[in-house]
Amino acid sequence: ALHEQENFEGAVALLEEALKTNETVLGKYHKVTIKTYWRIGRSKIHLKDNVPAALVAFKRAIRTCELSYGKDHTATKTLREDVAGCLEGVPRMDDVGTNSSHSSFDETPGSKPNSRSSMSISNGSIKVDFSNQSYMEIIDQWLQYEQEGDQLCNRRKLPAAIKVYREALSMEDKVFGGISNMDCADIMCKLACLYREQNDLNNSEELYRKALSMFEATLGQDHPATRGAASNLKHLRKEEGNIKAKSWWGKTTSSFRRKQMNVNS
Repeated sequence: ALHEQENFEGAVALLEEALKTNETVLGKYHKVTIKTYWRIGRSKIHLKDNVPAALVAFKRAIRTCELSYGKDHTATKTLREDVAGCLEGVPRMDDVGTNSSHSSFDETPGSKPNSRSSMSISNGSIKVDFSNQSYMEIIDQWLQYEQEGDQLCNRRKLPAAIKVYREALSMEDKVFGGISNMDCADIMCKLACLYREQNDLNNSEELYRKALSMFEATLGQDHPATRGAASNLKHLRKEEGNIKAKSWWGKTTSSFRRKQMNVNS
């Protein structure tokens, strides 16, 4: 009702409160939750300087619907049509991708930053020029990053998957207004898991911490995603503690042996 009355700020506030309940009680794949994301995007698109935030909500709705029903399901096709209708006639952002500084997720350390107007992956499977893309194409581009990363994970090509997921976060930072929403948190959890498999526990812990903070802020402490991230972080820290303890014990026993050898000699 508030949206129809053009009270878009009020509509967004109520919908975001409802979203926390829907995500926790019904789950993120429930049709009511998906529709809530679409409604949030529909209202945010009317607010000044809220195009990136609206795109985030639309992206979340489409992503969740595709995962729940599949790309070719009637529900997904209808949702895409609804989102496209909301975006029709919306002015382009003045300079897509220039609202934030170069992201720490853009490239591996020591490499040069990507151009603000283009992004590609080394295998050539994903290329985009943001300046020439429609909003729907930009949303699809992000979804393609995640899907590509998931496929690489399934094929156990972990370094390649890490690169693609980092590209997704870089795009999030440049186009969707910053790395601070639930899609980002999901990607961070995937990255954290990959880093953990490669015994890079420092990067893994940092990503789990950031994801947990986002889940707590958007979904609350009782949501399954929040509890899952908290549990992963707890186990990771325990694992780090065990490694440090073993390292300390190894150094201690080694020092003791050297002293004993000196005494015996």
